[in-house]
Amino acid sequence: MNFSKTVEYSILILSYIAMHQEDKISSASLNETLKIPHKYLTKLITILVKAGLINSSKGRNGGIFLGKPASQITIAHIMDALNENPQEGRCILGFEKCNPSNPCVMHHSWLEPRALIDRMIHKTTLEDLILQRTPKN
Repeated sequence: MNFSKTVEYSILILSYIAMHQEDKISSASLNETLKIPHKYLTKLITILVKAGLINSSKGRNGGIFLGKPASQITIAHIMDALNENPQEGRCILGFEKCNPSNPCVMHHSWLEPRALIDRMIHKTTLEDLILQRTPKN
């Protein structure tokens, strides 16, 4: 399963903010560090702020920070904020007319993996992603 570039960038943004909560983070620092095109980055920040996943404040003590704890932000929350749902009727073989009443040859075989992916998206938190990236001693 592949996430869209928008979901990938949003996960990168949120992960970076979560890992650097003690730092003063700006859109310029995110742009410089994550190499996300500035216009795209500001659009994503606006979407993530509207969804409550991050907060942004201006001024001397301003910056960008998580809107809720990393342990409460799932991949599903991120995808919902972006109006993306990878499970929404996509055929594993790419057929447009594949559905329960007109299944492709892989349709029924794909039901269980699709359910596992759906559980993973709804269960995996931003905190989980960060812990997986942190080297263990």
